[in-house]
Amino acid sequence: MNISKVCILGGAGFVGSTLVSKLAARGIHTRIISRHPERHRNLLVLPNVEIVEADVNDFNRLSYYLHGMHAVINLVGILNDNSLDGSGFRKAHTELPKLLVQACQKHNIKRLLQMSVLNADAGTSPSHYLRTKSEGENHLHIFSDKGIQITTFRPSIIFGPGDNFFNRFSKLLKVTPLICPVPRANCRFAPVYVGDVADSMIEHLFNPASNGLRIDLCGPNTYSMMEIMQYTASLMGIKRKFIALPDRLSLAMAHMSDFANSIPLVTPMMNWLIPGFEKARFSVDNYRSLLVDSVCNDSDTQKTAIEDIVPMYISQKHNQRQYDAFRNIVRRD
Repeated sequence: MNISKVCILGGAGFVGSTLVSKLAARGIHTRIISRHPERHRNLLVLPNVEIVEADVNDFNRLSYYLHGMHAVINLVGILNDNSLDGSGFRKAHTELPKLLVQACQKHNIKRLLQMSVLNADAGTSPSHYLRTKSEGENHLHIFSDKGIQITTFRPSIIFGPGDNFFNRFSKLLKVTPLICPVPRANCRFAPVYVGDVADSMIEHLFNPASNGLRIDLCGPNTYSMMEIMQYTASLMGIKRKFIALPDRLSLAMAHMSDFANSIPLVTPMMNWLIPGFEKARFSVDNYRSLLVDSVCNDSDTQKTAIEDIVPMYISQKHNQRQYDAFRNIVRRD
């Protein structure tokens, strides 16, 4: 299969930026569809990369920009849904893949990769996030026997510079007093490095034998939520007393977070007082997702551990903040 032109939905995001860089290094022409292309012009320094402006939920615009492409990779996903009823999750995770496969059929695109998530199961998953991811994945795989080669990737938590996992916890720890409650403290993860995820996707992109596969991706080690919080604090050089919250209190905390987020101006005000507050929000759907361990049974286990990468961006950021604070004290510019 000749693949030299790839369109990526969500290509300017955390995973997408790494994937685009690796594809560019292989001489692949990459087209990124974004609502705000001006925010991602740093990617244009890469060879053979173009960014176009469009709403991917608009079928006509989506179809227009898929013309001439040999393959499509869908990385679009959201972690929180302000609607609370799951409609935002369904739009991003279920309805978009349906539009995407229609557009692929229209332009005779034969290769489609989809980013899903570990433990996504439309029938048994406890959260809107996991169920809608599964619904989108299941719909696409109908077409793996109908002329489109489909491969889906189901990673555990993905880490790396710019992630929404360790960076989220570091933001939370900065504004937490000496005692830090930990919801679902025993929930386990097998964090997988973003570079390994991108490498796996590129490997399978050019492998027709991966048609119809659902590939679980995990890192080499597993950690509990409590262990991850303690590790993040140690990298930041701060001391906190971590307390495992009972499930009832964890759920109550999530309900309070959702309620506060539903009040106009509360979240913008908190973001102004505490930069990054919105990204650190713990919702009821987040809680429900944590009812299932994010670990692999039979997986494509990747080699890079968190200890190899995370200190380079969590410790470095913490040291830079200390240095900036010192400069401010001595009034040096």
